[in-house]
Amino acid sequence: MKNHIAALMMIILLLCTIGQASSQITDNPKLFNEGGYVKGITVARVFGLTEFILGISGLVLSIRAKRTGRKKLVNIGLVLSLSAVLFSIIHICVTAGAVFGSGRGKAGSLFASIIGLIGIIVATQALRSQKPNSSAGTASR
Repeated sequence: MKNHIAALMMIILLLCTIGQASSQITDNPKLFNEGGYVKGITVARVFGLTEFILGISGLVLSIRAKRTGRKKLVNIGLVLSLSAVLFSIIHICVTAGAVFGSGRGKAGSLFASIIGLIGIIVATQALRSQKPNSSAGTASR
């Protein structure tokens, strides 16, 4: 029950952060190139796509770890998912006020945070479902 409450609090915090950061009002319209939409790949879009790839790889590794029961995969998937969420929240906070389509990578960060949260949930479920090592508690004769 405690893990569900912690996951719910993380989702609420993320949604509050997204709500604050996705406001498209800024004092300096030239700061984020809001006059015209950018085509192609920008540096900020590369960061957003990198965060998205981190989230996807964390989710895939978490799902594979849940199926196979390998703790090493769970740990790697959890670290990748957590880093995707952390980097995407930082990116969203930095690009607060930018309009979608201005080349700041905001959409990739939003998707990365959602995919990363799903990866964290799957990884924690995989950690829960693993059986404790029964031979560790018994003394050898």
